[in-house]
Amino acid sequence: MQSCPEDKCNILEIPGETTAPTSTQLDRGSPEFTLEEDDGRAFIQAYEKKSLFCPGDRVRYREPDGHTIEGPYLVASVPSPGKYILCLADDKSVLAKEGEEIPEERLELVPGPEPGRS
Repeated sequence: MQSCPEDKCNILEIPGETTAPTSTQLDRGSPEFTLEEDDGRAFIQAYEKKSLFCPGDRVRYREPDGHTIEGPYLVASVPSPGKYILCLADDKSVLAKEGEEIPEERLELVPGPEPGRS
């Protein structure tokens, strides 16, 4: 196998191989996709959706009608990608919106310094 700088390689050549390499042969992950083997054929496996917000981020909640905006709240946790549990910005022990999982499209980041920073 020819060696090349990792950031310059797009294709992994394996001498004597006529099929696409498996994910274990590729061992160099791409941030965009992963090659897996399925019945001898390679396919692209999609990565999980990444969350836009992290615990501690200050956000506003927009009602489904699109007009009513509430907050600011803090993101208390991220139970799954694109879903958030909120808490009150002035009392982190109190969950907002009855602790329900809020979809990402209902939230917007509040600009400004992060809590605890001046």
